[in-house]
Amino acid sequence: MRLSIIPTTLLAAFGCGPSSTPSLPEPPPASVPAVHDTFADAAFLSVESQQVTAYAWTPSRSSFAAVELHDADSRSESNCIALSDPEWSRISFTFPAAFFDNAVLEIVHGVDAPPDCPPWQWPAVQVRINDSVLAESLRPAAAAGGLNRFEISKYLQPGQNTIRLRPLGGKGEYLLQSLRVRIADSAAALIPTDPGSPFPPEDATVLRVFFEDGRQAGDMEVATDYLNKDAQCGRFRFFAKERSTLKATCNVPDPAGTATLLLHHLSSMVLGEPLNGQSPVSIDLNGIPVATSLDAGAHSATPDRIDVSAFVRRGKNTITISLAEGASAQYELLAMSLVLAR
Repeated sequence: MRLSIIPTTLLAAFGCGPSSTPSLPEPPPASVPAVHDTFADAAFLSVESQQVTAYAWTPSRSSFAAVELHDADSRSESNCIALSDPEWSRISFTFPAAFFDNAVLEIVHGVDAPPDCPPWQWPAVQVRINDSVLAESLRPAAAAGGLNRFEISKYLQPGQNTIRLRPLGGKGEYLLQSLRVRIADSAAALIPTDPGSPFPPEDATVLRVFFEDGRQAGDMEVATDYLNKDAQCGRFRFFAKERSTLKATCNVPDPAGTATLLLHHLSSMVLGEPLNGQSPVSIDLNGIPVATSLDAGAHSATPDRIDVSAFVRRGKNTITISLAEGASAQYELLAMSLVLAR
């Protein structure tokens, strides 16, 4: 079988610095159902501080330059927008960006599905930024309050930018509760500090795979195919389209509560390619498509988080990450964590 190998041009653009254990990303909201409370009033005023510019939206208020809805239903009782028709339903958010060394997109969403509908049949959503696809499909993992956070710096451009969400097929309706973009001149400025809601919570179970002192470490059993496991640089390199695969298996004694998948990853840089290289991967949890063709939104290592609460089960759980057909650059995974909290 012929392999489609990603070119190595500028593969190590950011070097191979000392191997270390990446820190866990920012804390989630103090209460998942009250996620709108995490958007401070300043975010809705689009106030530029010395470090951060924020744009935020909920159905009741917005600080984006423009928000356009097509074939969308407002649900005032649950403070969300329902998108159900893959052909016609859309929502787009437009905002200016003068600098974008570091930028994150936060989406809080859920589903309105029949009670007997299994999670793998819930509707998903496509996420586009300007003319590029950040995620071909992203599947909510909770009826409401599922928080997802993605680095998007390489997708932004000077001037006006537009984020578009389109529902995909499934049983039920896709529900969008809130969306926020934060742009800063430093990554540290995008990490909120909230002593009242540390992440992971004190009682959380964190299952990890990472590199430490030049060797693979963690709580998960890992199997790979067509990967370069670079222990010295502390990362797995995915280089073969539709063949490079990592499977991480762990045991979950009690799946009650929320589950968050944390990916500390990057897209390697290949000059001359769109966005200087894209590294979309597909992510499954126990055979359920969590995300399809999800691209790492930066060429330097960043932490992304995906809600997977409905997909975790008691006992053996397997997370599968595979390099998608549309990749033009290698995908590099430095660490992965499954955070289980009540």
